[in-house]
Amino acid sequence: MRRLILHIGKSKTGTSTFQQSIELNKNLLAANAINVPTFLKDSNHSQLALAFSQNPGVIARGMGIDSEKDRDDLRLRLGEQFSANLADGTWLMTSEHIGTRLRTGEEIKALLDFLKEHFDQIDVIAVVRRPDDLAASAYSESIKAGRTWKFEVSYAHKARRSYSHAAFAAIWRSQLPSNTTFALRPYLSQRANNDLIDYVLKIAGVNQNLRNSFAPVESLNASLSVEAVQFLRFVNPSFPAGTLTNRLRRKLIDSLAEFTGNKITLTPEIAQFLVDNDLVFGGLNPRDFMGDPLWSEWFALARVATKPWPELDETLLNELHAFCKANGVPTDRARKNMLEGIEVVNTVRSKFVRLIRW
Repeated sequence: MRRLILHIGKSKTGTSTFQQSIELNKNLLAANAINVPTFLKDSNHSQLALAFSQNPGVIARGMGIDSEKDRDDLRLRLGEQFSANLADGTWLMTSEHIGTRLRTGEEIKALLDFLKEHFDQIDVIAVVRRPDDLAASAYSESIKAGRTWKFEVSYAHKARRSYSHAAFAAIWRSQLPSNTTFALRPYLSQRANNDLIDYVLKIAGVNQNLRNSFAPVESLNASLSVEAVQFLRFVNPSFPAGTLTNRLRRKLIDSLAEFTGNKITLTPEIAQFLVDNDLVFGGLNPRDFMGDPLWSEWFALARVATKPWPELDETLLNELHAFCKANGVPTDRARKNMLEGIEVVNTVRSKFVRLIRW
């Protein structure tokens, strides 16, 4: 009997902390009959998403995946790795990119069909965050990934899928094969990692007290101020997506995380968009989750406070340019591609990345 517990996000629900916690405590989990694959190399098992997504986005380039042939090769490679390395028992795999990048029923079905070839039972878990609490954080994350859109209603329309938890759950449930379950869990920020670990242990049939023996981890994602996010949006064209520029952007983000400014907040315009589109709860109905105290708490959370974002003026722009330069990351005021003309280098690096990360 071979069972898979598959955690698919969603994004901005403490996934990096959860993945680091699982990686750090994988030997303890293995001693309690929960296996974490080392053959997928990273603690984030994003290969499962990238191999089956028809639109894997910039993260694929960071993994050296540039074409449909690369995705075909990755699927074949995954099949070989699973056949060679999976033993009977319970396995735990995790990547928020599964929930983010697999957007159609066809993509979800392709992944689940692949997994059913290797597992007798699959339990899919998705954690969801209240959209009023999620929106500003998710926007900031998109800017960290290289986007240049503004935090306004036009962006909210583009991001609607990330807020619509009911539609997300419906499309996953519509594709479930036999012997496969799907569960939504609520994100409650102060204890999100513990809640998720407890739930995984529970469905795996392991005593939840095991979590008390886990080595602790710290939050991994750098938090940016409103001013830093807006500046990053402004200079992102200088750091286009690619296996080289991902590293430079990370260095820039780490630098901007040290810049003191206003805390990221929900704006009144985006808050009204959520209300107008019945997305404050992501389209979920409290009656469907009665009897679960965590869900009751999730629905009862106070609405997030709103505040307009200040505009970047020329003085602040100059200050941020100087700040980044002083931290070893010069930024271009004209927003020109700082790595123009090195496509050959990116191509060579993509091949190298495929060797070490597949």
